[in-house]
Amino acid sequence: RVNGKRRRLSLGLYPALSLAAARSKALEAVAAIQDGKDPAKTRKQERKADSAGALFEAFMQQKETSFARTTYRNYWSMWKKDCEKLLGDIKANDVERRQIIAILDSIEARTNAPHMVNRTRSMLMSLFNWGIAKVRCKQNKMLGVLKAKKRELPSERFLSRDEIRV
Repeated sequence: RVNGKRRRLSLGLYPALSLAAARSKALEAVAAIQDGKDPAKTRKQERKADSAGALFEAFMQQKETSFARTTYRNYWSMWKKDCEKLLGDIKANDVERRQIIAILDSIEARTNAPHMVNRTRSMLMSLFNWGIAKVRCKQNKMLGVLKAKKRELPSERFLSRDEIRV
């Protein structure tokens, strides 16, 4: 029980973990609880520490002052909308190229906007390059991921007569 709530804590699988080892782990967990710690919560935080989501948060925290405000907001929205569900809880080193390609393909299918695919690709490329520089991941998973299949076209906009007057 932690803070009066009954919780479960997995110690390991039986054949790989002997009963004696399980008992000692259980005693360690009980001692941690008596010290006011929650072993399950601690384990969960340790798992999230190396995740792509944690890498992204650290990246954005450092880039907050150097990015333009719109770039900062756009990166967060791209992450939340398209990347977080698929990559958020995976360890940064375990992210696979096919997962990234699936994200970019889903963006292209949903929006039919090649510029969004390329912006998201650019954001992920920056993220993994930063992770390598900070020794938080081993390799850039974006290498070899191609840009959008369709070409980006410059937008054409014409001023109305009222706008010309102003």
